Amino acid sequence: MGKAGLQPSRLQIAFGVAVCAMILASPFLLGPAIERLGLRRAAAVPLLGVVLALLSRSARRGEGFGFGAAELAGTGLLAGLAVASGRRVFLMLLPALVYAYLIIAFARSLREPVSLIGRMARVLDPKAPDFIDPYCRKLTVVWCGVFVVNLGLIAAFALTGREDAWRWYAGVFSYLFMLLFQTLEFLVRKIWFRHYGRGPLDRVFARLFPSENTSTGRRSLAYIQKMRARIARGEDV
Repeated sequence: MGKAGLQPSRLQIAFGVAVCAMILASPFLLGPAIERLGLRRAAAVPLLGVVLALLSRSARRGEGFGFGAAELAGTGLLAGLAVASGRRVFLMLLPALVYAYLIIAFARSLREPVSLIGRMARVLDPKAPDFIDPYCRKLTVVWCGVFVVNLGLIAAFALTGREDAWRWYAGVFSYLFMLLFQTLEFLVRKIWFRHYGRGPLDRVFARLFPSENTSTGRRSLAYIQKMRARIARGEDV
């Protein structure tokens, strides 16, 4: 199979994002859905969606399930167990399953020349220099740790039947935890690379942490000056 055949389509990516969003939003949707439909019927909704998605992939490609099949199958397994047993715990484990998939995706990218965080950085800034890659690789490992914390706490609350703690952590505090980490990482990244633009926040950082004071900062400054010179000459960057 060629390289193009391995690339997911935009529709597949959108579907995967929608499924993840639905599962991660489930802590505050689960209770009302069960009250309205009953547990087995509520669990049958994601199960039916997974079955239809897998059948669609198989029929369209004619070869296995295609992109996202393992993730969809895991979701379908938990939803199917909830339908068969009538136990809420299997639905409560769905957000933990999503974090497990994130850990696998981030960790798997460490075997590649550019980590997942490195690829994300280049999507945001196609001109990003190669010297960011070691930092991005380490950050990918740290994000795996963040996801492990979320997975562990959500699974623990679900398995011990602490529904209120599960609902608030899976639906609110896990996001706050990631937001806090992202904020701290932004500060560390600014101080480490000292790669400043012309915005007001960058001017504050440049005054507090001058690029000239560290080797990495001087490297970032030289790169910025190089790019600006190329742009001034009308070169394609």
